[in-house]
Amino acid sequence: KIYAVFPGGRLEEFIYGRSLSIREMRDAACSKSVAVQMARLHCARDLPVVKEPRWFSDTVASWLTESENIEKPDDLLVLRKIETLLDIPKEKLWIENEILATTTSPVVFCHNDVYEARDRKS
Repeated sequence: KIYAVFPGGRLEEFIYGRSLSIREMRDAACSKSVAVQMARLHCARDLPVVKEPRWFSDTVASWLTESENIEKPDDLLVLRKIETLLDIPKEKLWIENEILATTTSPVVFCHNDVYEARDRKS
């Protein structure tokens, strides 16, 4: 159970048990069980996290704003090279309008840090 979400973290219920071993994580039945449990968590509609599909737009907008303040010569050189290859604002709009706007996938909570120390066996 998740009790609270706040900038920089969240407060969760403590789950008694022990960490899974690497051997257990390699076991097909164990991996399937972990996957089923994570799918239940990730699809939870009542999970108190933002479910608006804003990450891409907000992140690229932030990068563009930060790029306007680059002062180090080496970093400016890299930025100018990128700008010769890509029109980043145009690419951002294309991704937003042609891909994200037409995608019907739900926004779900997910992460890619599955490892034995995090997953618990009770």
